[in-house]
Amino acid sequence: TVWPKPLQKPHPPLWLAGTSIDSMQLAAKWDMMPVTTGLLGGDGMRAHLTSLIHARKDLGKDIHGIELGMQAITHVAPTDAEAREQIEYARWQNRAGRALGRLEVTNGRVDVKPYEGEPDDDRFMERLYFGSPETVIAKFKRAAELGVTHVSCWSMFGGLEHEKIMRSIRLMGEEVIPALKDVHPPTGLEDELAKTSKITQEDLQSARSGPAPSDVPT
Repeated sequence: TVWPKPLQKPHPPLWLAGTSIDSMQLAAKWDMMPVTTGLLGGDGMRAHLTSLIHARKDLGKDIHGIELGMQAITHVAPTDAEAREQIEYARWQNRAGRALGRLEVTNGRVDVKPYEGEPDDDRFMERLYFGSPETVIAKFKRAAELGVTHVSCWSMFGGLEHEKIMRSIRLMGEEVIPALKDVHPPTGLEDELAKTSKITQEDLQSARSGPAPSDVPT
């Protein structure tokens, strides 16, 4: 129940966070906009959008103008090397999220520890939005090519120092965001994906194999 009731009628758009086929089908059924994680990687993001498009198509709903949100662990630094130095903070956050999803808790605290199949730094960096302004701009442009229309930047993670967080936010505001002002998903992407095969949960799991903490279906 939302109280007080929103003045906007119909109510403001609803967003649904999830990383499973069921989540995409639910979003399609109730006309909600899905939010997923950048840790899925490019193939995983494309698979999520494809599953949403097929779900809407099966329901006889319009597949055009779909909005897709992405939460991205983001850190902008003057250089790629400086950004990469912060990877352990993101790794801690990923491990914590993964442990929480599996209810790996001791005395009220999640068991943050390395896990089997954990990606090496190079592979992990591919799914983080870390780097110089130029690198991060390129990564977000690639996300738009995959169908992402909205981004939630997770800038405070894993105990990263306040000064570094604020520097990253300033660089985002001064250099990254202005460069993305006119960036949008390519025209015709929905029609292109609607012609592809339907995505199964197994396909989704295979596409997103990697560091995503949310590999427990939600």
